[in-house]
Amino acid sequence: MKKLSLLFIAMTSMTALAVSANTQNVYDYDGFERSTSFNSGPIHSAQIVSSFAHELEVYLYPRDIDDTCHYANIYTSMNNEHIISASVGLVGGSYTVKRLIAPIPEEFLTKNKRVVVNCSDAQGQAYNIHIKVPGAPVINWHASIEPAGEFIYQSNSYSYHSAYKIKSNLNVNNQSNNSYCQTVINRDVELGLFHGHESKGPFHSDIFMANKEVDNSVNPQPVVYQVIECENAVGKTKAIKVWELTNEDSINLIHDEIIVQ
Repeated sequence: MKKLSLLFIAMTSMTALAVSANTQNVYDYDGFERSTSFNSGPIHSAQIVSSFAHELEVYLYPRDIDDTCHYANIYTSMNNEHIISASVGLVGGSYTVKRLIAPIPEEFLTKNKRVVVNCSDAQGQAYNIHIKVPGAPVINWHASIEPAGEFIYQSNSYSYHSAYKIKSNLNVNNQSNNSYCQTVINRDVELGLFHGHESKGPFHSDIFMANKEVDNSVNPQPVVYQVIECENAVGKTKAIKVWELTNEDSINLIHDEIIVQ
């Protein structure tokens, strides 16, 4: 009985190895973009349709009506660390288009990923379809503000600095070519953080420097409130900075936050 058990295990292992060896791999050569097309295999193309970086959603378009996909696994692109397994099902209202969906843990939101989808064609040939998925945009923003005018005292309202000078160093890695950045909140104070403009795109990566003096006497503000947002195929990253202008001695940064959505 023991010999039979060992023989069964050996035969099962050999069968698994044969199936694995027979599985064909199809790779994504379009890079970390929203859409990719495949020249062979049961999947004609794939498109990232995620609304938020916390939940990866990809549509899979079969080459033929009898081609299908079964399950998927998601790995980090850099070191092949397994992140999570993904379910695969039909898109609502479609008889052929498949949808891959999986929650992405917080620590992997900005990491580039590789999705491997197990699919088969009408003849039963197995395939691993490899899809590149960018991480959410990465923003590194260093900025300082100094007084550049008089301090205006007011007894019936807030006091404020009449002018200030900002120095900004903004380093953006969108991790994808077809990506955009813009200032989404500025309280009507345009700082020209993107090479003198309030937005830029499409672009992959850039370093933006700004050195500007702002007149705060015409429409006095108690704070400098700036929110920038960068977006790619999987989601958005926001950088928020708020400086207080009501302290005579200095202009202090009172809020500094990065949010991945």
